[in-house]
Amino acid sequence: MRTPRFSVVIPTYNEERFLPNILQDIAAQSWRPHEIIVADNKSKDGTRRIARKSGARVIMGGLPARGRNNGARATTTELIFFLDADVRLPERFFENAINEMRRRKLDITTAPSRPDQKPVKYAITFLATNAYTRLSAYTIPVAMGLCIICTRAAWKRVDGFDEHLELCEDNDFVERVAKEGYRFRVLRSTKIIASVRRFEQRGHIRTASKIVYTILRRITRGTYQNNTVEYGWGYAETKPDDKKSIDRQRIKPLSTQDRNAFIRKRTRR
Repeated sequence: MRTPRFSVVIPTYNEERFLPNILQDIAAQSWRPHEIIVADNKSKDGTRRIARKSGARVIMGGLPARGRNNGARATTTELIFFLDADVRLPERFFENAINEMRRRKLDITTAPSRPDQKPVKYAITFLATNAYTRLSAYTIPVAMGLCIICTRAAWKRVDGFDEHLELCEDNDFVERVAKEGYRFRVLRSTKIIASVRRFEQRGHIRTASKIVYTILRRITRGTYQNNTVEYGWGYAETKPDDKKSIDRQRIKPLSTQDRNAFIRKRTRR
């Protein structure tokens, strides 16, 4: 059977510690991507050098939404895997994911995750997150940005990830795609291995509480429009003094006029 053509997009910022691992996992897969796009947000470490050495194409990124969109625009395949730099992939991840998408006729999906460390507290947190993600697929779908797989047609239909959102841009993207009639479900055949570095750096209770808060707030009040929650999840390795150098680390809220114009553009179909 001929391996289908697909692309991998990885947004990065100072990921020289983690990027080699996922690139090695990709190289060891039974099905390999046609191209790997690393959308980098002006890293100060060896991220770009490591990416180029592995054969990946490096382009300008930004915060995760912009990085994913820039990466998607640079791809040439119909199927796109959006992956975070700090995830690990099990054997046959791409093969299992693509075969299941074909079998279940999915246009967009995500994989459940397990932590890369063994403490029970992490196992419980990830178990709850996976359960919520599976159940939400039948109501208001969500997916963590660490793994979103979708067709180019679905990505283009909603104009990609909303770069005006500070938080939950991944969930917003999946919800908008599903509302357009594209089929979303969570994969059953494979999982990804997710880093717990954010829990380690910020504290397990604090980070878990933040996840619960953002979920509840989004359900009750919709997508994030203002700086109500500090962004920083995508750059857990960033030191406080470096935050000002990150592209729009704290995005200014849109004016009502600009936001309404964007919404009108999105809904004129």
